[in-house]
Amino acid sequence: MPVKSNIPAFEQALTYAIEQLQSQIGVEIRQFKGSDDDTLRGGLPSRRLPEERKVYQQSTGSLEESAYHLEKIKDWMADDRYFRTVIDTTIYQHVQAAERKQRVRTVVWSLFSLLLGWLLALLTQPVLASFYQSILHIFRMGT
Repeated sequence: MPVKSNIPAFEQALTYAIEQLQSQIGVEIRQFKGSDDDTLRGGLPSRRLPEERKVYQQSTGSLEESAYHLEKIKDWMADDRYFRTVIDTTIYQHVQAAERKQRVRTVVWSLFSLLLGWLLALLTQPVLASFYQSILHIFRMGT
């Protein structure tokens, strides 16, 4: 059976992550620049303090760096066939391990349910037997 490649899904996930980071960077830039004028917000001037500018630059810088790294991985995958194979093999191995764990859990749960049902059936038999005997006793008394 041929092995299905996980690379298209991985590339799609990379593209989505890059887009999300870029939109987050855009939101932070708009929030920072949108409140950097002389307008009043809640009665207070909205000028940014130097410490706030530093935090803003660090946060957008780390987001830009993350987006750059993801784009680099995507480029490497497009350029290097061996790297692409390594990633695909690694993903395949993790998927196989997860499927094995799920199969074991399913078997264990099935056996547990079977045993529990069997035990409950054993426990209810004496109760049902005594119930049937009491019903028979009532009918015998009536006749």
